Amino acid sequence: MEGIGILLEGRALLTRENMLGQRTIVTELQPSSMFGEALLFSNHPLWPATIEATKRCHRFLFLPIETFTKGIPRLPILSNPIAHKPHA
Repeated sequence: MEGIGILLEGRALLTRENMLGQRTIVTELQPSSMFGEALLFSNHPLWPATIEATKRCHRFLFLPIETFTKGIPRLPILSNPIAHKPHA
């Protein structure tokens, strides 16, 4: 996923699959539900999940990740929060 999606019409399931092929339903998306936003707060370039329509999904809005990150300064503490924990 290279951005954030917003479901505008219809319904869909957000699912994840493990190495054994077992599928887990994470949530049901309804109009105005957002997906892919975990990428904004993660150091992982991929967040494997599947969006599957359960009702006719005629419309959704897709925003490239750069829409949110462009112009926002990269702070070292945000790029690796574990490495920058304050010492007791």
